[in-house]
Amino acid sequence: MNEKAKASATRSGPSATEPHASMVGDAKHALERATGHARERIGGGIESKREKAVDAIGGVAQALRKTSTKLKEPGPLPTMADRAADTIDEIAEFINKRTLRDVVGSVEGFARREPAMFIGGALAAGLVAARFLKSSGAGSEHASSIGDEQ
Repeated sequence: MNEKAKASATRSGPSATEPHASMVGDAKHALERATGHARERIGGGIESKREKAVDAIGGVAQALRKTSTKLKEPGPLPTMADRAADTIDEIAEFINKRTLRDVVGSVEGFARREPAMFIGGALAAGLVAARFLKSSGAGSEHASSIGDEQ
């Protein structure tokens, strides 16, 4: 590079980058605003789904309590239903008081500490959910639509 070119590059160096720095700063600021807005929208959607999940879990606990009161015979079954309802209420309260990240972290930790209990619990929850869907009619509608396809 000759001396004239070097001198020209040195003179225009800082002043030439100033518009670019300004554009980069503006783009960075716009990206931060867009990211913040997206986080707020996603957070609001997750929050409403978390509230719906807490309500659904509370509904299961209420159903177990009703079942317990309908079982008039003394014995372990009404007691087990009451204990299950209490545990389900505790789970709903746990989810209600924590953020989604806290809940996921707790579930992951439990799954690592007690993998057999986690798998057994997931299986039991799946069976209860399937039974609930079947008895509510949602499962029978799905089954009839599958039968229509064949």
